[in-house]
Amino acid sequence: VYERHQLSEGRMKEKIKGEIGECWLRSAKIARKAGQLQESYSFLLQAEKFDNPKIFLESAKLKWERGHSTEAISALKKGLSDTFPEVTVALELSDCKDKELARALESMDRKGKGLRQLCANGQLLLARYVEDAASVGQEAVRTFFDNAKDIVKNSDEIFFYQAKFMDK
Repeated sequence: VYERHQLSEGRMKEKIKGEIGECWLRSAKIARKAGQLQESYSFLLQAEKFDNPKIFLESAKLKWERGHSTEAISALKKGLSDTFPEVTVALELSDCKDKELARALESMDRKGKGLRQLCANGQLLLARYVEDAASVGQEAVRTFFDNAKDIVKNSDEIFFYQAKFMDK
């Protein structure tokens, strides 16, 4: 009984820690959307203490909002490769990409709920930022959209932004 209590207590502490980090992250998002960029940055620094995998997205959005497009793109690339290293490597492969990506996505799905969507959101945001910054050619932008599509096959948002890109 004591061991079960200890185990339960450990899980509870992790859950609370995760929720606190999520609250800091939401505060950063709200502050950013309200135009309080310095406040958002302060909240983001607090959120980083809680190892939330979504931090890289909010950090990139804040950098983009501040007009630092190159830093935002770099933050997304680094965040994606740090948070989802197996997926990043699989997407860079030219031969046997599908098999390796399927394996990486399966592994990611076992690690936690919502990680696949987070990874796809990161890839989509990267595609949109790279397109808006006009820092690479059309083919590279298309590849970023395709990567997002490969991660989540049926996302309306990904199809919407890709179609918008194709219309230009």
